[in-house]
Amino acid sequence: MSRTILLVTPHFIARGDFDSRGVLRSMGHAVPPAHGVDVASLTLAALGLVKAAPRRVWVLTTAAATAIVETTPGRLQGLTEAELSSALAFEAEALTGLPAMTSQTAACRMAAASGAEAWWVTQISQRMRAEIEAEVVRLGARLEGIAHPGGLVMQLGTVAERFELWHDLLFIHRASGAFDILAVDESAPLTSVMARFPATGSVRMMLTAKPQALVTDCEVHSLHEDETLRSWLTSWHQALNAPTPSVPVLLPPAQPMSAVKRVWLSVSTAAIALGLCFAHWWISERQLQQAQEEVKTLSAVAKQRAELKQTSADISKLRTELESARRLQSQALRGFGAMLAAVGELRPSGLLVRSLKEPAGSGSPAGSRYTGMEALISGLCTHQELAAEFSRTLGARLTPLGWSVRPARTTARLAGGTPTWDFEIPLRLDGSSTSVSNTQASSTP
Repeated sequence: MSRTILLVTPHFIARGDFDSRGVLRSMGHAVPPAHGVDVASLTLAALGLVKAAPRRVWVLTTAAATAIVETTPGRLQGLTEAELSSALAFEAEALTGLPAMTSQTAACRMAAASGAEAWWVTQISQRMRAEIEAEVVRLGARLEGIAHPGGLVMQLGTVAERFELWHDLLFIHRASGAFDILAVDESAPLTSVMARFPATGSVRMMLTAKPQALVTDCEVHSLHEDETLRSWLTSWHQALNAPTPSVPVLLPPAQPMSAVKRVWLSVSTAAIALGLCFAHWWISERQLQQAQEEVKTLSAVAKQRAELKQTSADISKLRTELESARRLQSQALRGFGAMLAAVGELRPSGLLVRSLKEPAGSGSPAGSRYTGMEALISGLCTHQELAAEFSRTLGARLTPLGWSVRPARTTARLAGGTPTWDFEIPLRLDGSSTSVSNTQASSTP
């Protein structure tokens, strides 16, 4: 069973067990001995009315004192729940007779017709609460709370006014909605008690834990009747399941944590912390491995990028060299053509050009860059001055085209008794020169 409700009074005890859906599954009631039984013993007797083991137990007992306390408006405003209970305990001390310092207090605010603040207060001594809880815990159950059984709003038919007689208290529910609690003499007959409240013409009902008694102008419902008890227990179960109960309920104080629970809490906390540390380490290791892999990837990409950059630079350098070589080649071709044209056009009469060749030892080594072209013009002349003149006219023609013409070297000799001179004129076309242009080459006469 999910919840057990006990009714404990000097004249009547009852137990109702409800399942998780709020359905009353089992019920039992009995009349205790007339005298000499305390609240703890009555609680144990009520728990024994049903064989099933209880789990969560609510105790409704007339041993809890209850009263309505009125205070001036705003006096208790702004207090915490603990401060409010303490203040109302001192206010109710004169009505309930329980010392505020040794009792537990619960309260519900009510509407007051006079304009004052009204509080429905329920108290129980701490000693009595401990005795009740000890009996509940002895059976392996847990005490959920304690309340006075009176005052619950319970509809039975179309009754407009309702009275509840509990031991020495009378709970009055008016047709107007007003609610009051009055102290009565338990030994007085029920008719004498109701005589203080004459009928007003509306239907009235009396709920009592005593055996049914005859009362004029009032329907009497006794909890000794199974149907009435079943309806009453079900109404209390609904009220206790509500988020905010409409009656003051004394909840058990928070219990200090046991040594075993502290140990388990410490072990659990340490295990959780260890698990979090391990998870953090594992995540960090995974992130570190991923970072290392990314570093390797980025390093390979950076290396490839550097290689590509170097290759691009080499290609650019080769492209520049190729363009320079093409330019030098074009210059050499233009210069060589211009030189041949100049030799043919400027050769003076009496001078014979026998050869035009590259000087010995002037070739460039294999694989070296082209730096220029050299030529050696050799031949015969009848006068030594012809070679010098030829050298000067070539220099005048070819120097603007990038050629450097050296003075003619002559050697005298006799040919058939006639004096002649061999000559050589060294020429060099500088490969680094950029002064040769298409216009200059084309303007050669």
